[in-house]
Amino acid sequence: MVLRGPSEKQQWALMARYGTVGIEMGLCVVFGWYMGITADDWFGTAPYGLNLGLMFGVAAAFNALWRMYKVMVADTENEKQTLDADEPDA
Repeated sequence: MVLRGPSEKQQWALMARYGTVGIEMGLCVVFGWYMGITADDWFGTAPYGLNLGLMFGVAAAFNALWRMYKVMVADTENEKQTLDADEPDA
């Protein structure tokens, strides 16, 4: 039987690498929310700090998603080049 795709150990490593982006996104939004609430308490600007903090948190979350997307694209390109190099010329 020919195995295709990564081994079990490699699959766990990929899940760990790509699974952390969800945790990172959630933490970015929660941190932005917390900083917005804190800014509202310090400066007395009731909804504006929260809104600004949430916007920064969501922007940071999408930045994390974009960085992971670029890593995935680079990994796919490297894998494609490796497969092309391994094929014998016809």
